[in-house]
Amino acid sequence: MKKLISTLFIFLLLSCNVISAFSDNLVQPLTEGVYRVGDFIIPLEEINFVQNTSEKEIVYFTVVDENNAVVQSIRLEPNSEKFKVAPLKPGHRIIIVDYGTVVLSKE
Repeated sequence: MKKLISTLFIFLLLSCNVISAFSDNLVQPLTEGVYRVGDFIIPLEEINFVQNTSEKEIVYFTVVDENNAVVQSIRLEPNSEKFKVAPLKPGHRIIIVDYGTVVLSKE
């Protein structure tokens, strides 16, 4: 009985650590396409930066509002530094052009 309780306790302890590790690292990788900001799992106030993580591809990152007016547009070089993203609202859309991978993050 003690072995069962000990095993169960260890399993619960490990699963809690894995869950907290995922919640601490709020990163959303995006490829070419159009994304509705309201559909993101990440809370919008947690999205502060954008970065191109591709080795060779240049990526164009554009944010448009509900009226299709451009809020922000950035040309991201390969392996770019992080750039500050304008505050996002649920009605905004993100447009990624080209074959690179863009990562949204909080820091």
